[in-house]
Amino acid sequence: MNECVRLPSHSESNIGLSCQQRKRLGSDVKRHELLRSFVLSEISDDYEEPEHIHENVCKRAELCGMSVHPEDVARVLIDLVNIGDAKAYWLWVDPPREVHEALSIANAYDYYFLITDKGKESLVRAEWPLDEEDRVLPGRLPLED
Repeated sequence: MNECVRLPSHSESNIGLSCQQRKRLGSDVKRHELLRSFVLSEISDDYEEPEHIHENVCKRAELCGMSVHPEDVARVLIDLVNIGDAKAYWLWVDPPREVHEALSIANAYDYYFLITDKGKESLVRAEWPLDEEDRVLPGRLPLED
């Protein structure tokens, strides 16, 4: 299995990188996009807690030869909230209330997450690597170019 790699931020630039470094960065980006799709899928039908999301994302990622740590899922959830593809909620209040504070890896596991309409559009556009029975589709992997 591939080792977990640092997820690139949107602000990082690949200017001045060697071809090998750019290829690795491209692989990291593909990995990040795949994890985003898996996370969006998990939060697409109900409020979900990060532990549950991580558990199910790990199952799918393993089929694709990747390992996923809880911090990877937390980073993706934070990214999805920041770009408007997901929202974080407090479910222990009635009615559930959207979280408007800044999320961090340290507090991401305190909330539940749900996809937004924008996130549903992103999920529809995503290149999904698995068929209906969670088998890898030909030509969708490996992540490297």
